[in-house]
Amino acid sequence: MNDSTPVWFITGRSTGLGRALATTLLERGHRAVVTARDPRTVADLAAGHGDRALTLPLDVTDPAQVAAAVERAEAEFGRIDVLVNNTGYGCLAAVEEGEDAEIRVLFDTNVSTSPPSAAWPPSAPPATTTPASSRWRACPSRSPPKSPRSASG
Repeated sequence: MNDSTPVWFITGRSTGLGRALATTLLERGHRAVVTARDPRTVADLAAGHGDRALTLPLDVTDPAQVAAAVERAEAEFGRIDVLVNNTGYGCLAAVEEGEDAEIRVLFDTNVSTSPPSAAWPPSAPPATTTPASSRWRACPSRSPPKSPRSASG
């Protein structure tokens, strides 16, 4: 294996953009860390790519799992050159219409989680991309608050 081949670490690889990117990178000879909450959903991406693909479980809301995935990736490839923090999903409701617990999970996944880049030493940060939502789901909604006009009217 050529040590100058870029090493990509992409979260959210089981569907959509993450899957397409992983497929393209591996077909072009790059090395890739293939992650998903359920690594069985990405096992097919690693098949046929030998030691250029590493399949790992990763739930970005679990800091211990993030640290373990980064450690394993660095042990396998020696470094990570590019991080694509692709994990995320959307909620088909206005925040004020969604259930508090569902909105908290959405926020924790898309905004407040420690992306894998948090586990790298600041002296050697990888190139990063911005998160891209690849899943959409309807959020359970609560009754909207009554406006002052409808409450008095």
